[in-house]
Amino acid sequence: MSRYALSSNIEGVTSQWWAVATHQFVHTGIDEMILSMAALWLFGSVLQKRVGGERVLKFYVISVMISSAVFILAHLIFPTFAGRNHIMEGAFISVLAIMTATVALCGSKEMHIVGSFSVSLWQLYFVVLVMSFISIYQHNIACVLTYSSSILLGIMYADRARNRFRLTQTPSGGKMISPPHVI
Repeated sequence: MSRYALSSNIEGVTSQWWAVATHQFVHTGIDEMILSMAALWLFGSVLQKRVGGERVLKFYVISVMISSAVFILAHLIFPTFAGRNHIMEGAFISVLAIMTATVALCGSKEMHIVGSFSVSLWQLYFVVLVMSFISIYQHNIACVLTYSSSILLGIMYADRARNRFRLTQTPSGGKMISPPHVI
């Protein structure tokens, strides 16, 4: 499985270049895989209804590539703080970008859990975010930078999606929807 995980050293990246994309399919534990799949299903389906399935897929692939680049660059720029020979595996970092964009666009949406008990997307996001930051805090600064960049990417995507649906005034006084600018 280590052949498909993304290595933090440049030799590993150049010899196993495919890991830039395949690391998202490798998980060290079943709990991480289930969390990633459940979060992608829950938050991704809400985002899909808002911006469309093709855009969510494009955004996910772009977030995989950007998170890979941040992970590698963080290890190159901060080798002392980032540690050595770390690997990046799992889909959660890219799923975090989807979760962040969804919460930024539809955070007040309520999810009914059991009976009349419901929780909003932002509350669920907050719990998952705190749990994940506690787990990565023990690793290294590269992981923190990768998580942070994923959150920033989700915020930027939501801002672009929000602007896409913003109404603008036409010269004749009518309203029109601005053209799509979302990835």
